Amino acid sequence: MNSCTLRTSLGEEIAKVNDGRGRRTLLPSLNFYVGNANKRQVGYDPINSALTPGPGAIQPRRLLPAFGDLDGGNNKFSSMYNSMRVNLVKRFNKGLQLNGNYTWGRSMTNSSSLAEATVQNPYNLHQEWGRSSIDLRQIFQLAFVYELPFGRSKRYGAGWNPFVNTILGGWSTEGIVRAQTGAPLNPRVNQDRANVGRTYQRPNATGVSPDSGPKTIYQWFNTAAFALQPQYTYGSAGGFTITAPGRYNWDLGLNKDFHLVERANLQFRAETFNVANSVSPGNPNTALDGNNFGVVTSATAARRIQFALRLQF
Repeated sequence: MNSCTLRTSLGEEIAKVNDGRGRRTLLPSLNFYVGNANKRQVGYDPINSALTPGPGAIQPRRLLPAFGDLDGGNNKFSSMYNSMRVNLVKRFNKGLQLNGNYTWGRSMTNSSSLAEATVQNPYNLHQEWGRSSIDLRQIFQLAFVYELPFGRSKRYGAGWNPFVNTILGGWSTEGIVRAQTGAPLNPRVNQDRANVGRTYQRPNATGVSPDSGPKTIYQWFNTAAFALQPQYTYGSAGGFTITAPGRYNWDLGLNKDFHLVERANLQFRAETFNVANSVSPGNPNTALDGNNFGVVTSATAARRIQFALRLQF
């Protein structure tokens, strides 16, 4: 596989905050462009479907008529990634550490991975060029650690007695916030309309944007964007032209170490996954000839809380 990566940056520091002792604690950076291009990339496709769609027996029209269906991986595929990234890092200072980043990008390919069988016509890969299955256009993520300012040697509670300090002092919290736009989904039909011996086929595109849909669980995308293609033809719709619902998640943890004896500590942890209980719709059904075309029948997990004790000695 041949690949090329390009990265251009403006200023590892476009601003800085001094902690009073000459040390930089806030380090923003902007990567104007981060890109990658691959040629001769390994992908997966059928290698013995019929050469052309049409009526009649399939076997005489196969590339190798003496054999049936054959699948395999080969390195005839390509991909390209372009993005802009912004990073913000705050080194640990005054009990707080931050690490945030935002990415605006685009990933294009004609075969996303060996694990995906999505190639409609293996003899014309130009028709397969489009969004990859991992094309998340926008991603924001923020991770933080914060030592609460309560207890001895802290801003508040410096005069607490040992008992109160043991209960109320020394707590810290940490969390991760992530928000992203939806992943692309592949429109498909569950039948061999082209009569080529495979069912990895897409419907016709009508010219309507799939993403102009009502965005409800009963019809997430505009189902009028697709129509069943005529018999003995491939569909004209491109791959991965439907955008799934986006995702938002916030995980939060609270922990404290209790010193027991010289070499023993008891750590308490309370962890909450999906703090805001922001349940996002799952992926809609993208099979045109299925019973629930465009319908969302699943969702992300609701809030979950767990507690843990860990003895270290």
